[in-house]
Amino acid sequence: VLPGTVCSSGDSLAALSEGSHTITIQHTDLAGNVGTSATNTFTVDITAPLTPSVTSPASPYTTSDQTPTLEGLAEPDNWVYIYVDGVLNSVTFSNGTGDWSMDLGTISEGAHTIYVESWDAAGNISPPSSPDRSLTVDLTAPAVSVTSPASNGLTVGPNGNITFTATDAVGPVTTTCELDGGGAASCTSPFAYGSLSTGAHSFTVTGTNAGGTSSVT
Repeated sequence: VLPGTVCSSGDSLAALSEGSHTITIQHTDLAGNVGTSATNTFTVDITAPLTPSVTSPASPYTTSDQTPTLEGLAEPDNWVYIYVDGVLNSVTFSNGTGDWSMDLGTISEGAHTIYVESWDAAGNISPPSSPDRSLTVDLTAPAVSVTSPASNGLTVGPNGNITFTATDAVGPVTTTCELDGGGAASCTSPFAYGSLSTGAHSFTVTGTNAGGTSSVT
């Protein structure tokens, strides 16, 4: 239907340019009586939103939280679709300044990739955020063991080394050591000790993975 032409309900308009438009409809009966007019203003939007971003957490990121919080930026007042491993996980909405935040739906233990898309009110879809964010969920405590000396084993002399291992299936492990309850401190294997008195002594090593899960031996 072209402007100023006779039309019926359900007719399609001629192609309109992008931007704001106002349409006025007036009814005339067969006797030529002219009714009141009705006006409607609408906007044609065919431009995709700008590419959104994830600003937090950093990438790569390891956590023990299976519903971590993501934050980012998008065009103001847009829907933000969050994809984990290529599958839609959550949907949120950017505020008037473009900020958005969302707790992910539960994700499994292991490594994941995340990207987001922005949808405007007209249904235009932005390019996906790039590069993908890397997020790992680590729920399993590290494996920590003292390899020498054996538990309740004897050592010769007041000076020596304690060796241990601390491993994690997902990533690095940080360790702290404590001798005779003297306070834990960062350490690596072998742990050197000296000037111990004769008698029994206790040694504790704690391994903590990047997700914050710890194991003590």
